[in-house]
Amino acid sequence: MCEDIRDEVGNKKSLMGVLSGDILVPTFPATVQIAVFFEYLPDSDDGDHLSIGFRLLRGDGEIANGGMQAIVAPKQTASFVLPRALITFENETTFKMLASVNGRPEEEILSRKIGKAPPTS
Repeated sequence: MCEDIRDEVGNKKSLMGVLSGDILVPTFPATVQIAVFFEYLPDSDDGDHLSIGFRLLRGDGEIANGGMQAIVAPKQTASFVLPRALITFENETTFKMLASVNGRPEEEILSRKIGKAPPTS
């Protein structure tokens, strides 16, 4: 998870503002810029066609859902990019991304607490 994903020369992606832990904001409500990049290595059950369904949750409430598809050569990874979006958080909560591959049960692939940063001295 990061703030932005940029296309580079040579089929590369640059992840800007990588968010590796909890997201701390100075005040609520807070609008946070979020983008998601993930790679998936298919297993033998997947075949050469991947269909990824995903849901974004703010607390227990769904705020977005969608899907992505890819054709993948054997033993190759598929890269998926969820482009930058602005999400407003009214109070402390958890931001989650759930995904399912080829109709299998959903799994949580991302979870970040959204909290208020401690005051600076």
